[in-house]
Amino acid sequence: MAGNIFGALMVTLKFFMKTISLLVFIMIFFSSCGCYEFSRSLKKFIKPMSIVGVLKYKFIDSTDRVSPKIKFVNGDVFPMSAYEMYDDLQPGDSIIKEAGSLKYILKRKGQEPKIYYPKCDGVEIK
Repeated sequence: MAGNIFGALMVTLKFFMKTISLLVFIMIFFSSCGCYEFSRSLKKFIKPMSIVGVLKYKFIDSTDRVSPKIKFVNGDVFPMSAYEMYDDLQPGDSIIKEAGSLKYILKRKGQEPKIYYPKCDGVEIK
């Protein structure tokens, strides 16, 4: 009788461990999908853009999925995917992003240029 209970307990434990393993796998898989999609859209839409200008102001575009955007003195408006850079921007800053690259260069009078890349979960996307 004790053998049957022990056997049933072992079967239940194995089922429980497989279920937990499956749930952990699903959580890891879906948590990485967001970065994959973000990276893919950056490479498709942002990477081909050339962005050069002097910042007039930055804003959150509520009509475009609450996207952070920048407006240059010349009137051009661009989406900003380097969110860390977006937080640091001030009017009068010069911003450079060459087509074919995701590297943003921030130039501010009296300071060394700073380089920024878009990030997802703290990892730079290049």
